[in-house]
Amino acid sequence: MAVWGNSSCGGCAPQIFPPEWVPGLHKIYATCGAMAAIGEGHIKTWGMNPYGGDCSVKDQLKDIQEVHAGSVAFAAILADKTVVTWGNEEGGGDSTKVKAELLNVQQVQGKGRAFAALLENGRVVTWGDPEYGADSSHVQSQLQDVQQLCSTYPAFAVLLANGTVVAWGDPEYGGDISRIHQLKDVIQLYSSRGAFTALLTDGSAVAWGHSDFGGDASKVQDQLKDIHQILSADSGFLAIRKDGSAVSWGKLYPDGHGEQVDWTATLACVG
Repeated sequence: MAVWGNSSCGGCAPQIFPPEWVPGLHKIYATCGAMAAIGEGHIKTWGMNPYGGDCSVKDQLKDIQEVHAGSVAFAAILADKTVVTWGNEEGGGDSTKVKAELLNVQQVQGKGRAFAALLENGRVVTWGDPEYGADSSHVQSQLQDVQQLCSTYPAFAVLLANGTVVAWGDPEYGGDISRIHQLKDVIQLYSSRGAFTALLTDGSAVAWGHSDFGGDASKVQDQLKDIHQILSADSGFLAIRKDGSAVSWGKLYPDGHGEQVDWTATLACVG
């Protein structure tokens, strides 16, 4: 295996991957400044230490089932369904305050400086930077019977068993759904870097969050019907309808200078 790019951010990994170890490589994960690779029960990390490049908890990382990378920290779910974190302490790398709650973990989400974990009992535990959704105290009483956990860079949303949605975090990036009255009978959530989209039982879709990341689907709302599948990108969404046609919304570049997302390559793979 070869890596390239800025060496301080993990673009160079000399002597980390000996030939005999490469065949066991399962998957590679990346924060904004570090990388982690899992293979044959081992984990290798490299890059900038504040972003998780130096894994000081390697002795705890046994029987890793899944790794999730935020922007500055990593979180690993182990076989016993506990969680081990490392990286920037304030950005999700330190989960000691909630360690006793991180039991029977099913899923971990978090694109920014915070993580949220979905437990077997349908509850959610959060940690990291409060400005990125780590503080869920004001909605904690609503986080029961959670079926799906989803995240943008600074916000989270969950789908409950009754088909409703609860969100928290930065309001501009999807953390506020107080004005989104259509979020009923939801069957699936999707997220970009800064927006969410919900697929409803009637085949329609509802988007919210930052418009530069696909949070505004008003221009194509009348086309969002009979949807079979939704795909998400960093700054937009693509809805594939049952007749095979597709509808996209969002922008190619999140700085607002691009055109609508070009899904040509994606459609070729899906179709």
